[in-house]
Amino acid sequence: GIIIFFMVVLIGIGTLSLKNINGKLDQIININNTKILLAQNIQNTIAAIDKSALIVALVNDPGVAKSEQETMEAQRAIYKSSIEKFEKIENTKKGKELITDIKDNFDITQTTINSIVQEITAGNTQKARDMLTGSLEISKRLGEACTNLVKYQEEQTTAAGRSARRTYLTAFFALAGCGIVVLGIALVL
Repeated sequence: GIIIFFMVVLIGIGTLSLKNINGKLDQIININNTKILLAQNIQNTIAAIDKSALIVALVNDPGVAKSEQETMEAQRAIYKSSIEKFEKIENTKKGKELITDIKDNFDITQTTINSIVQEITAGNTQKARDMLTGSLEISKRLGEACTNLVKYQEEQTTAAGRSARRTYLTAFFALAGCGIVVLGIALVL
């Protein structure tokens, strides 16, 4: 009777531990890695928009300006899609705060970039360059916010991996301990 009891305990510990490990691995693969990818997309689109804005401000060619404006619009669409997807799956307070910070700075930066493009289109190149100089500080903060988001998501993934590893070790030692007890009882009987 005691051996059967310990066998049931072994099966229960094994099953619950495997379920917990599977949940952590699913979190890492399906959620955390997706968040990292989206955070990197956000970061890359912002860098591409900034690059296009610099090109528009520095090159005095309407064809290049038009092409870069199209690039900015395409990158803004990717940014918007990535932000929306990220917001749907982010459930931590810190992650939400980081996204809010990015969105706030992005809106300010994009308003400034739009004004710069309008000034260049109107032929006010010097005014546009002066505005660009002022917008670089906001762009810097935006870049830092993106870096913080990527770093935070990487930390979350690492923490989930460590948790899965702890669950594995706990289950391993619990199963080994129960197995030794069952073996000891079987040898005594």
